[in-house]
Amino acid sequence: VDHSGVSNAQLGKENPGMAEKYRSRSIAESNSIDIAWDMLTDSAFSNLQQCMFADESELMRFRQMVVNMVISTDIFDKAGKEMQKNRWEKAFHPDNQDADLKASIVIEAIIQAADVAHTMQHWQVYTRWNEKLFQEMYRAYENGRAMKDPSLGWYKGELWFFDNYIIPLAGKLEKCGIFGVSIDECLNYAIDNRREWADKGEAIVERMVRRYKESKCAEVDTAVVLHSQEEVILFNNSNSKDDTSSNKSTKASTVVEDDTLNIDMTPTLKPKSTVSRGSVATADIRPPTLTDETVDDVSIAFSTDSEEVDC
Repeated sequence: VDHSGVSNAQLGKENPGMAEKYRSRSIAESNSIDIAWDMLTDSAFSNLQQCMFADESELMRFRQMVVNMVISTDIFDKAGKEMQKNRWEKAFHPDNQDADLKASIVIEAIIQAADVAHTMQHWQVYTRWNEKLFQEMYRAYENGRAMKDPSLGWYKGELWFFDNYIIPLAGKLEKCGIFGVSIDECLNYAIDNRREWADKGEAIVERMVRRYKESKCAEVDTAVVLHSQEEVILFNNSNSKDDTSSNKSTKASTVVEDDTLNIDMTPTLKPKSTVSRGSVATADIRPPTLTDETVDDVSIAFSTDSEEVDC
């Protein structure tokens, strides 16, 4: 929700107020949570809320789960990733009997996999969405919203991503066993895509840069054509008005004047209705942030584990 197409670091520079609100941690993810939560708790969805939450405790538990899951998709939050690693090891330790903790960790892993699902699918799916991400980041670079040309490190960056995030994540999902043999397909696709990228990635990056620049040229050409068409339309409309004015003047003697006729033909728009918010979320809910100061004294998601994310 409200994805800006830039990194959290750049988002913090462009919006210092937002960075301060979320303490410069997982800014985009936290902002998405707040926007989505505001929509969910709108009074227009009161019936849905009643079905989802029997009471305020269930409401808070659901929010805590959502915060954990969405924040876990911030790949570049080193502190957060380290905490998730420790919690995974604790949840799947042979001596652990906490089923709720294990369930919460698995849900987070599923959301993380969904966030990068293209890397665990067929090669054509992977390369298609990989290029879309590349175009987004290259556009940010050209617009001065990124410091580094993404094409310079894209090839090696993808290899690192597969080795340090994608393949280990697919391995976690295989280990937890909830998907049965179907998860093997995701892991195999990830390994195959990594191998093929190692062979073809450098050439693909060159093609992506070329296609991006060609598309930019095409956009410029299209804009020029549209501008020319608009000028022609304006010119024709101007001539049409002149002709109409001339015709009216020649027929003025046949027009019957009626000063009593005064009808406003301008269309009017009804004002938009406003909907009050917060029929369910009456509790004082803080912004979804992950901080070292508050992690140790909270109890969220499915367990009372002290390392859960503060919400």
